[in-house]
Amino acid sequence: MRIKSKWHKKGAKTTEQLAQTAAYIIWKIGKTTVDKMYIDGFNFKSNQQLLGVIGEFAAFMLQSAGQISHESMTPDEFSTFINTTAKQLAHTMADNLSDENNPSSPEKFAADAREYIDHLNQRLSDYSEFNFSEGEPSYPALRFFGSAVEQQMDGSDNKWISEQVMEVESPVVIRELKKGLSNILTFQDDESSESN
Repeated sequence: MRIKSKWHKKGAKTTEQLAQTAAYIIWKIGKTTVDKMYIDGFNFKSNQQLLGVIGEFAAFMLQSAGQISHESMTPDEFSTFINTTAKQLAHTMADNLSDENNPSSPEKFAADAREYIDHLNQRLSDYSEFNFSEGEPSYPALRFFGSAVEQQMDGSDNKWISEQVMEVESPVVIRELKKGLSNILTFQDDESSESN
């Protein structure tokens, strides 16, 4: 999986820019993973169901991203980083739910974005009950994640979806997320040290 996560231009990056890049990385990893699952034979009944599964992957990675990034940021920076990342993910979700031939009205777009923000808030609350050590999820966190994806899939025609998510997809997703975030967060650290 190839994720572009390097800056083309030098110079200090704002927390908002870091968050927008993190959201891009998270969505790209989620979409690539779910597309691979489809190719591997897992059945999605609709584009909306496929997006629901991508949304679960994004929520899982957002929790992990928070654990990875919080030590390199002040509390205010961390809050901005998580909130901006979540808002960008919600914007991307709403954009993808909009049918190309029948684009969503501004009201529907805003409602879709709000609905996904609510979903992210619920998932972050759920995942806060589990241990993520340096971004690595505990087994109970993985089990919850697998169950959440299984619910999105309705369990039909996808007997092994939870095991696939826990044992096959999750390690790759976390590895790619860490790699992508290390590129942008290391850059942030380099920039802040240069300015001192």
